[in-house]
Amino acid sequence: MYITQHNMEDLKECISKMSAEDLSDIMKKAYTRKAFIDSLENPDKSSTSLIRERCNDLTNRITRLTPSRKDLISSWNEAFDVELFVQMFQNSAVDENDANTIVNIVFDRFSLLCAPAQDEAVLEAKKCILNEKHIFKKLALLLEISNDILKDIEKLLESVRVAN
Repeated sequence: MYITQHNMEDLKECISKMSAEDLSDIMKKAYTRKAFIDSLENPDKSSTSLIRERCNDLTNRITRLTPSRKDLISSWNEAFDVELFVQMFQNSAVDENDANTIVNIVFDRFSLLCAPAQDEAVLEAKKCILNEKHIFKKLALLLEISNDILKDIEKLLESVRVAN
């Protein structure tokens, strides 16, 4: 996407209305995404650890949110194989098709976990990620956006628990 003068004015206005905390959060996400992309592009022992940690976190959180059905948990663990995922990065064996498959696996699970009111936003996020052509940026966006979606689901569940 290129920025036109009109878009730039809209962006400036949007930023001017943000709180310092919101702007700080956006900057932290941008720096975290950049560092993660760099680690994906130049895999070493510490980046492999980071990839494994982020994927395990995603897996654990999704598993905790998945209804207590062994078949659903088993199918998730088979589809989102963290060790295979890490090995693919270590060996620079991830192509766009692989990256899109990973995105689809995660978002298929989100379709089971999200409230109907979230469906449109989740679908839009998936499209945004799938449209990204840079493989490592696509995967960094997947993990970042997945984290945000999971936070929303977890907050919703907590508010339901508190209400009961």
